[in-house]
Amino acid sequence: MKNAISNRTIAPINAATRGSSVRRSFVVGLEHGLHARPCALLIKTLRPFASDVLVESNGEQASGHSIMGLMMLAAGSGCRITFTITGPDALDAMAAVEQLFATGFAEAYGVPRSSVTRSPL
Repeated sequence: MKNAISNRTIAPINAATRGSSVRRSFVVGLEHGLHARPCALLIKTLRPFASDVLVESNGEQASGHSIMGLMMLAAGSGCRITFTITGPDALDAMAAVEQLFATGFAEAYGVPRSSVTRSPL
């Protein structure tokens, strides 16, 4: 399957609902890449945001709201992964994604975010 996009209902885009769009790339620093636990944490982190999230890696695309789509990207350790977030809370959603990468997805392994300190990227 080339593209794995979720079947979420998408509201018509207009100036009021579109909001801003932000794009950022990260390098996957997890030893085993983006496997089930970090993907689940990414989904959980993005759930409260209304923005659409498109994730790209290895020439493939997936919704940031689909765990199967994210896992199908096969983003291994050292892989570049790009997030494009569009919507009314895009900046806040991207800040949440940045926090996950900054902490090495520590919360996925039972380490609270508040106890993890890493140098800025």
